[in-house]
Amino acid sequence: MGPRRPVLRGQEEKDTCQIPGNPFEGGGAGRCVREIPQGASQIDMVCRLDAPARVRRDIPEGGFVPDSQICDMAARGQGGLPPDTTCTPPAAPLADRFCATLREGDACTAEATVGDAPPATFAGRCMRVKHESSYYRMGRRVATREVLQCNPASPAPARVFGPRARPVSPQGDASR
Repeated sequence: MGPRRPVLRGQEEKDTCQIPGNPFEGGGAGRCVREIPQGASQIDMVCRLDAPARVRRDIPEGGFVPDSQICDMAARGQGGLPPDTTCTPPAAPLADRFCATLREGDACTAEATVGDAPPATFAGRCMRVKHESSYYRMGRRVATREVLQCNPASPAPARVFGPRARPVSPQGDASR
């Protein structure tokens, strides 16, 4: 007898599906795919976009701050800092090209490309977002920086078809 499959509520793998919202919010047409969420013991059927929006943010390089232990060791001369990091965070957060002259909470207009279509503009709001960059120094570590970037005011909900529905944004990563 083969492995037991979860109830899929009428959705089959590769069926078409739709995530509500515009492309900048993470919405659009997609296909059902099986996914095992990290730390889960079951398989979910999720709607994966056929052509997610691509946003060219032009965020400046650097500004990542390693953890305090690495900064303390560097200050005592017991090793250097990982590339593109500093122990002094920027006075103001770095910003993408859409929020470069704006403040947190201000309305912004982002430009996104979907598939081969020409770029389109979408309304958003400048939000402070934490970016992470992992490095290896006495084990895996994470350097962080804060970035002001134009994000949708209300991201589209994830579409999960399976025994366990949970709200996960389809824009989980901070794209550049």
